[in-house]
Amino acid sequence: MSKAKTIFLVLLVATSVVLSVTLMIGQVFPGGVPEHQPVYFSPRPDIGELSIPSRIQVVGLEGQINQIQTFSETYTTLVISLSQLDYGAVDEGEVWSLAEQLPSPYAPGVLFRFDYPLTRGLLAGLLSNFHTADFPFDTVDMIFVPYGVSQDTDQQDTDQQQFGQVFFINEEEQEAWVLTGNLTRTLYQNIVTSPAEVLDIEFTVLQPGATYDVAPRVFDAATTYTIQIPPFQREDIDRSALVRAFNLDSSITRLIQEMDGAELFTDGLQALRIFPSGELEYTVAKRQHEGLIPAQRDAIDASLDFVTKHGGWPGDILLSQVSPLPGGQTKLHFTTVGMGLPLYGTHTGINITMDGLSVSYYGRNLFFVERDEYQDTYEVRPFSVLLEDASTAVSQRISALDETIQDLSLGFYWRHQTLHVVWRVSLENGFLLVSARDGSILEEDWPGGVR
Repeated sequence: MSKAKTIFLVLLVATSVVLSVTLMIGQVFPGGVPEHQPVYFSPRPDIGELSIPSRIQVVGLEGQINQIQTFSETYTTLVISLSQLDYGAVDEGEVWSLAEQLPSPYAPGVLFRFDYPLTRGLLAGLLSNFHTADFPFDTVDMIFVPYGVSQDTDQQDTDQQQFGQVFFINEEEQEAWVLTGNLTRTLYQNIVTSPAEVLDIEFTVLQPGATYDVAPRVFDAATTYTIQIPPFQREDIDRSALVRAFNLDSSITRLIQEMDGAELFTDGLQALRIFPSGELEYTVAKRQHEGLIPAQRDAIDASLDFVTKHGGWPGDILLSQVSPLPGGQTKLHFTTVGMGLPLYGTHTGINITMDGLSVSYYGRNLFFVERDEYQDTYEVRPFSVLLEDASTAVSQRISALDETIQDLSLGFYWRHQTLHVVWRVSLENGFLLVSARDGSILEEDWPGGVR
């Protein structure tokens, strides 16, 4: 009996050692790594479907400023109208002209804003009647359609395609090019006089302060508001299909169960980590960079192909960041939108680092709003009020950074299982995500390095 107990204990110890070694070295578990198979997740979007305005803001005849809810019917109608912009019946040499000055921030009209510099290639994807070589500038970050029509009524036709000016603005360079062309001008007039599907917040122009400078066209909340917070749910994706899609070599791939519950699949060159929450991270060992930096459009196109094959594209998502990184890499961020506002944060949405035309990092952590339902409220204070209060974290940080505020936008932010409303503050070299309630800094993002 004693001998049997001894043998049994030895077997238990041996089994324990084997399991421990397996966990430490990541030995393949039988059936642990699915074989690669072609997997279909969603259609591949066209580049013009994602490189769309992050915001559409309307300046009224009395100077009031409203923001159209992103992905509402009104937003979609305006984006489609803009995409059909055409030259108009003018001589070739009169199509483009360099504006003598930028439009006033108070000028009535419709302003399409982008969260990144829009190159010629992306503009050609957005505006279907144009080619890359048609644009006389390198980048813009706004397109402004002023209220009113040209006095040259002979240029109008029966389809309401009305002749007039459209401003393509590079705010950083304080430069604007004016296109004399055709678009449905009456649509824009109606939006200016009777804006529809707007946020329940009115905006005003943010003025420079004693400790900070502001670009001319930065819009802030006009007063304190309370926003209803909708519940969000995480993306539910087929994990087995996701693993198969990455084409990991099953003969050498190791599956490691990590202490936090995440599953790590790695073949030594690629690593796919899937967390219990559904969030995933994929990294590739850094290749020797060829020194060639692809065009912005080519890098984004390659990222569209990759995501289509590795998880697919949800609805209500748009490109929100394109930033060059040291070493010739490019950082891309795609943001989901709920209740007309984006969900910001470096650990939400789809994050991609492009090394040339290859993906070296892919993070996916998607949330979707449950429409027409609310679970809480959040106070939104004007950013100017937060800056003028010297006790707030953002006031102290902005003063210390000594950088001009280039842009300001409102959005949601997921942190510690709680949804916050934030001001996304675009500075000269990075971004801050700031609680709209108390001015605390929830996240900083400096693509060029830590500040």
